[in-house]
Amino acid sequence: MLPQIIESRGRLVARIVREILRTESFDCLADLVEALKTRLGIMKIQVSNDDMSEAFALIETNTPLLRPPPRKVVRRVDPPPEPIGPEEAAAILTRLGIAVSVKAMPRVRELTPDAIRRRQFEADRRTAYQLVEQEMLDTAQRCDRLERRLRLVKSDREPR
Repeated sequence: MLPQIIESRGRLVARIVREILRTESFDCLADLVEALKTRLGIMKIQVSNDDMSEAFALIETNTPLLRPPPRKVVRRVDPPPEPIGPEEAAAILTRLGIAVSVKAMPRVRELTPDAIRRRQFEADRRTAYQLVEQEMLDTAQRCDRLERRLRLVKSDREPR
């Protein structure tokens, strides 16, 4: 009788999976497995991965396990209009009675990823130098205070 129970465990899991699939739909197999493990945990049924694989193999023969992927919706988008130049924009604004003076923007050098990293490195280096400099100043002040205390202690110990 025990071998029969072990053999039918895959069918039992398959029945539970079908129940789950009736109430929910899943986008990925991991979500289905998680729901199955949760349900089996609630029911206090212990199964192996082989039992789950057998159940999925049984179900896949006649029922899709996962929701079919959504159909792609093709939207037609009109191309954006051609940008107008500064002269043309100035002419339109002049016709509307708006005083305009067109200033040429200076060309700016484009930052490459290497230049960005180099700037960040330099900023980090400056910060590190400031931290080290501050620590050196603090250490020098501590040493001065200790030397003054040491002189005071020595002068208190010396006989007068």
